[in-house]
Amino acid sequence: MNIEKRAYLDAFGAVLRRYYTVVKNTHNTEPEREKGYLEGFTDAALHLRLFTAQELQALIEKVHYEIFGMDVKERTKKVPRRALSKDEWRQIPTFIRQGKDLEI
Repeated sequence: MNIEKRAYLDAFGAVLRRYYTVVKNTHNTEPEREKGYLEGFTDAALHLRLFTAQELQALIEKVHYEIFGMDVKERTKKVPRRALSKDEWRQIPTFIRQGKDLEI
């Protein structure tokens, strides 16, 4: 893996860790600031074809497990979420609302 890709993964991993730490500490399922960073990093990697969706999903799963001690699907089943308003619900990307993995 070249230096640029390694640097990207390190930076994306740091953003993921911040995002999941905020979620864990505040029980806020969609912290706006961190969510924006995640979407930007994900979109950039996919559009520039630096990584596949599966490679990014693997990092997401790894960091999620580091923070929560369980994979994303397991946590989704176990952790009750607070009810969201209709506006909050519409702000969540459809693929996340439907429980799908990141795909292109």
